Amino acid sequence: MTAFEGFQTQLQSAFERIEGAAFQRDLWTRAGGHGLSCILEGGTRIERGAVLYSTVTGQSLPPAASLTRPHLSGCRYAVQGVSVVIHPRNPFAPTAHMNVRHFATPSESWVGGGMDLTPHYLFEEDAKLFHAAARDATSPHYTDWKRACDQYFYLKHREETRGIGGVFFDDYQAPDGMGILERLGNGFIASY
Repeated sequence: MTAFEGFQTQLQSAFERIEGAAFQRDLWTRAGGHGLSCILEGGTRIERGAVLYSTVTGQSLPPAASLTRPHLSGCRYAVQGVSVVIHPRNPFAPTAHMNVRHFATPSESWVGGGMDLTPHYLFEEDAKLFHAAARDATSPHYTDWKRACDQYFYLKHREETRGIGGVFFDDYQAPDGMGILERLGNGFIASY
């Protein structure tokens, strides 16, 4: 089991404890990749939720994935990621999203991801708890990554951000990268 598969299991288990029911599992394989989709629909607390794991390999890193690393364009690569979307049944509970990923080439690797919260009804204590968890998970990068999230999820046609924001980062290449992803997942669970 890879770290990301373990991460998916940890997140799935936490939401199953909240819901009191199991996610439906779909193990899939396609050319160049495989994964496990865990879906919950019609729960008593979670109306619809997904905790998805995938891994993809390829012979030529796409230009969009190598914008900040043009010297890697065309290299072999492997990507693993986990995505989470939780839509609660209770309109007073917020919708939550998280995505984390790890890119690797023969010579370099980096991580990226983020999480954000979209409440239907804003409760200040929920916003404070969520941003404290995001800050603790991503310190000392929180201020920059919060700003990046606000820019990334800005809805131009409404002239507002989606929800209360969160954190978003890409191309993070440092020894603590996987640790940040793990802390982000723990913060996501704790704040939900």
